[in-house]
Amino acid sequence: MVAKATGVAGFGQAAEDREAARVFLVGHPVGHSASPALHAAAYDRLGLSCTYDLADCPAADDARAFIARGRYAALNVTTPHKATALACADRRTVAAYLAGGANLLVRVGNRLVADNVDGLGCVRFLQRQGADVAGAVVAVCGTGPTTRAIMHACLMEGAAQVWLVSRSYDRALQTLAGYLDALAAIDRDERVSASCRPQGGLPAGLAPSLELLGTDAFPLTEDTGGEDVIADAFPDDSRAAASGPVECAPWVSAPRVTTAQVPTALRASDALRACDYGSGAAVLARADVVVNATTLGMRAGDPPPFDPGLLSHSQTVMDAVYAQGDTALVTGARQRGCAAFGGAGMLVAQAQVGVIAIAAVAGGAQAAGRARVDRGLFAAMARAAGFAQLAEGSPRAT
Repeated sequence: MVAKATGVAGFGQAAEDREAARVFLVGHPVGHSASPALHAAAYDRLGLSCTYDLADCPAADDARAFIARGRYAALNVTTPHKATALACADRRTVAAYLAGGANLLVRVGNRLVADNVDGLGCVRFLQRQGADVAGAVVAVCGTGPTTRAIMHACLMEGAAQVWLVSRSYDRALQTLAGYLDALAAIDRDERVSASCRPQGGLPAGLAPSLELLGTDAFPLTEDTGGEDVIADAFPDDSRAAASGPVECAPWVSAPRVTTAQVPTALRASDALRACDYGSGAAVLARADVVVNATTLGMRAGDPPPFDPGLLSHSQTVMDAVYAQGDTALVTGARQRGCAAFGGAGMLVAQAQVGVIAIAAVAGGAQAAGRARVDRGLFAAMARAAGFAQLAEGSPRAT
């Protein structure tokens, strides 16, 4: 394991203070990541004394050992250690639990809380580009935790139908079954906070970061009207309710899938379906929004997950992979006239949500409040990471 850090803390209170302000990215590989630039810009803008470093952990045991050290305020977690991160946590948000993996670990008191903000980052960036998933048919390619996170966020946002698409129908069905089994078992997992469980044991809304922050995290009394995408990352109802001492946000919108409707994957409702690329060609051709959540595109020369020739100009396509230049899927989708976006926007949007939680634990409620209402934070983070088109709000931003 190789950890890239700005320095090594000594002993005593000074060391504890430094450790309480340290944030790392855990994964493999991580050397290419834009996250250090994103977070450094956010911390500087918000006046946080946090540092952000890389922890390259090739194996799951390396990641597990690094997480167990506990010398940090928070961790971002990327491929291939999201499932490991979830297993290491003392508490889990519903979003992380249902995704089957965590990309954010935050120390809240003496507890390590796992969250997954991939799905929310994806949905919020699409909305920023004018592609609302509410009422839409969405196709998500892949079978990992990122796929489940995006699938869940789209369902909670009110998508009319979400298709999980994979090379293997059996693999797609297994992923769907894993999500539904987690949905059915949510009340039996003691690490999902009782106050973060919706009534009846079914998730009925989504407000990931608020679940992390403990009581009185956001004592909001000011008028919150007109806030930009940062505040929009939280449902209006949960913002209004956050003025009191809550451990997590209330659950606000009814899901399209419940265990009563779909007790097993073999009885999937119309809202949630699975298919392979062969049988799903018509799905990919008619979906309002298509998201690639596979790793195809991370390496130069990677093919697209499916033939972009299936696409048409009326569709919105997003590749969760962010790479130097456009992926084959983004290139092909644009050639078909689609509004197509690489993963940089999703990266910035989910980092922005994560920064709110990190600000809360490292800088307190006032710092978190500043992060929520800072209208220029997204652009500042994007610009620092070299995503100039995102900072300028280009409709074809990568």
